[in-house]
Amino acid sequence: MKKRITRLFCLVAGISIVLIAAIMQIFVCRYLTDSMHSETAHIAEYVCRGVQSGGLPYLESIADMRGGERITLIDADGVVLFDNQADAADMENHLSRAEVQSAIADGIGESTRYSGTLLRQTYYYAILMPDGSILRAASSSGSVLSALTGTIIVSFLIVLVVFVIATALSARISNKIFEPINRIDLNNPDSGGIYDELAPFMSRIKAQNKIIGEQIAEAERKKREFGTIADNMKEGLIVLDNGGGILTCNKTAYQLLETTPAEDMRGHSILELRRDAAFQSAVAEALEGSARENAFSLNGKHLRVFINPIADGSIIVGATIIILDVTEYEDRERLRREFSASVSHELKTPLMSISGYAEIMSGGIVKTKDMRGFSNKIYLESQRMISLVNDIIMLSKLDESGSELAKETVDLFELTRYVVERIEQAAAAKHISIAFSGERAEIAGVPYVLDQMVFNLLDNAVKYNSENGKVDVSVKNEGVAVILTIEDTGIGIPENERERIFERFYRVDKSRGLVAGTGLGLSIVKHGATLHNAKISVDSIRPSGTRFAVRFDAVGT
Repeated sequence: MKKRITRLFCLVAGISIVLIAAIMQIFVCRYLTDSMHSETAHIAEYVCRGVQSGGLPYLESIADMRGGERITLIDADGVVLFDNQADAADMENHLSRAEVQSAIADGIGESTRYSGTLLRQTYYYAILMPDGSILRAASSSGSVLSALTGTIIVSFLIVLVVFVIATALSARISNKIFEPINRIDLNNPDSGGIYDELAPFMSRIKAQNKIIGEQIAEAERKKREFGTIADNMKEGLIVLDNGGGILTCNKTAYQLLETTPAEDMRGHSILELRRDAAFQSAVAEALEGSARENAFSLNGKHLRVFINPIADGSIIVGATIIILDVTEYEDRERLRREFSASVSHELKTPLMSISGYAEIMSGGIVKTKDMRGFSNKIYLESQRMISLVNDIIMLSKLDESGSELAKETVDLFELTRYVVERIEQAAAAKHISIAFSGERAEIAGVPYVLDQMVFNLLDNAVKYNSENGKVDVSVKNEGVAVILTIEDTGIGIPENERERIFERFYRVDKSRGLVAGTGLGLSIVKHGATLHNAKISVDSIRPSGTRFAVRFDAVGT
């Protein structure tokens, strides 16, 4: 601060001195110029009277005058009759010169211009004589510049001396100003003498000290509350710094990881709690800015770990680890899978028969008029149930033998284009336009699983779209990855329910139950993505629409 004040003081002083010197030079220049103009006019009048009395011989008598002024006699036609600094015979006609024209019109004329003959800025003063000729006197600005040169040097020396003095004084003054301030006791600002002008500042420091003390007490209270909440959470909670060191670890985390530390683990590395490669890799990626999810089994328990980075602006300062015991959930999922497989095998055969009879009835073989509409409903519902069974079978295959399915190179662009063509009729029925774009993009996958993934995403985009809506489909090849994007203008998905839309039979709200569907489409998509090591992102803002993006690894990566 002291250096800043000194520099500012010197800067202000320097600028002030320079401005004063510049203004002085301007006034001096103006004074000298005005003096030159006045002197030139006097000389012209004096010579004019001499010419009137003595004629050209008088001019020749003053041809060698050493004053530096130039005398020129010009006749009424502009021809130069005499010039004391140049040969009149070699000079051009001067009738068009501004000062000559003014003199002819008003009796007196003047102008300032750059002279090609003298190569200097010159002031001209012309007088119309009784015989119609013009006498002109000219003075160069060289005399003014030479006078200014001397004053500039003196002014510079004065500025330099004053600036040095101002610098020394500013340093001395700033030291005296800050000496009492440096002695202030911030913990007890009322003690010691200080400037009266700083009394309000001292009062603010005292008030701020009180506020800081209260904030520290509040922070301690919140820390105790956080510790109490964390220790009573059913979920395990671990907070890491940006180096992987443990800042907080609650009791539940120790219990779920079946670790009994001999001491407080704060400050220790997360490696001391769990060392498996997948977990450590997820922690490392979170500390680089990517949220990760990890699942593992420990002594019959199924645990799911969510690792999220903690960012301060664009800087990652740590990560949080939430550990959930999902054993019960996993057991329910297993039972649901078993039930789905059993039900699908039990219902497929009779449902196919119902579908056959309904198709015959809808064809008009049964002549009762009322039976046509009824049979058509049976047929449609049977198709819906068959679709349910097929979806359940597909999920069962993905659950039980997904990793065993043979993969091959698939052009996702061509596959998507084929699915778009299949669904265009259903979209046209709702007046929904489908825009498809992209490029050739090869991935390693199971063709019929990929077909089902794309079909279900497109089917949802059409079913849950608004009338006269739009669906944008694109396949983009980014070299290392292939991205399938499907965006609609439908009813959207609430943010708090996006994590559950991939659950089997789950629907966002009751209104979706009015739309035909099995409730398994997105579950198939999720399982298919897992099979292909793909990542799904969902972006939806109700009621503007939904955007699904599936990122696959390109062939060769």
